[in-house]
Amino acid sequence: MQEVVKYSVVIPAYNIEGFIEKTLVSVAEQTYRNFEAIIVDDGSKDATGKMAEDFSAQYENFHVIHKQNAGLSAARNTGIEAAQGKYVLFLDGDDYISPVLLADVDAAFTQFPEAKTVNFDYISVKDGVIQSNENGAGHGDIYNKTAVHSGAEMVRQVTEEYGVYVTAWSYVTELALFKNSLKFTEGALFEDVDTTPIVYLENSPVVVLKNDVDYYFQAQRSSSIMKTLNPADWRSAVLINDNLAERIQKYPEIEPVVIKYLIQTAADNGVTFFTENAVKFRPEIRAFLKRPHTKIQRNLWFKIVFVMLPVPAWLRKKVKNLI
Repeated sequence: MQEVVKYSVVIPAYNIEGFIEKTLVSVAEQTYRNFEAIIVDDGSKDATGKMAEDFSAQYENFHVIHKQNAGLSAARNTGIEAAQGKYVLFLDGDDYISPVLLADVDAAFTQFPEAKTVNFDYISVKDGVIQSNENGAGHGDIYNKTAVHSGAEMVRQVTEEYGVYVTAWSYVTELALFKNSLKFTEGALFEDVDTTPIVYLENSPVVVLKNDVDYYFQAQRSSSIMKTLNPADWRSAVLINDNLAERIQKYPEIEPVVIKYLIQTAADNGVTFFTENAVKFRPEIRAFLKRPHTKIQRNLWFKIVFVMLPVPAWLRKKVKNLI
């Protein structure tokens, strides 16, 4: 009788021929073996798709899906549809993982049978060089020991303490949530923001693994999303944030904390994206702010910061501290 797949590793891939092999090798070398790998080639124009095919031909549990380019969210959703495991791990196609990641995650689920999600720390890799985690977001004291936390506590870590990074690749969780209700928002950037908190709240409790092992290696590239932001991307971020604001209404005990976080990040990001070209983009900003349907756009601080865009940074900060 064929063993039922326990873990599905969903790997979106687009134009990453220089990275995909290392990623796939790190999955193939997992010491825990009951998993499937689903590589979603998102219409790559380079050799990514062929490399994925050639690599997967060596392993029965590796599968490749080719699709038209539609972005990271759509690729993840496609992988979710094909996945057959009880749990899912999202691995970006240019990142790689420790050979013991799935083994340690499985041990955590065994030790804490009530848990539905396991979260782990990450480490950044820039130009092949591992970076220090000191003072970095997402490397909080919560990783000092392996322990169980409520979903609400995990959301607070994301939004208040900045001790946990709000990324889809920082956890392994029960796949049924994505199969039945939750999906990544397609056609928008920052798709982790409106999904990860819901994962922690719906698939709770959450085991956080002690960071004495480097489990996830996140590649930093000059062509990444955060390096190429523009006004349209900023609007995408605001709308994703507002999507989470709507979803979080089911959880009144944590909603105020999340709304405060979303408003603050939307305002801060707006200043970052627009300050250098404030006058140029002012008509577009004003038109956007006249759309009153979102909680974030209605917020007083959010409006004031854009009215004051051409004002020196020190004065914006002073006003911000008064609000």
